[in-house]
Amino acid sequence: MYTCSVCGKTLKLKRSLDRHMTQFHSLAAPATDPNPEPEAIPEAIPEAAELKIQAPPKRDYYCIDCGYSPIRKGTTACPKCGGAFDWGAIE
Repeated sequence: MYTCSVCGKTLKLKRSLDRHMTQFHSLAAPATDPNPEPEAIPEAIPEAAELKIQAPPKRDYYCIDCGYSPIRKGTTACPKCGGAFDWGAIE
């Protein structure tokens, strides 16, 4: 980004700043700096371990008839009491 030294307007391109200086301030474009400042380097992308991605919470399912736990999602019947499970309402 380039900033006009007269009015402070910010322009994306150097040629736009040069044109702005001549059109709005009647000034010749400033001489180019032989040693321009390097562009800012974006910060490195953090490693996956640093992102602190959390897994969804583990759900413990249980039989509502006898309280037997744990039951794996998709099991059709309770191994303790034989109660049938309907998993249709569970995401």
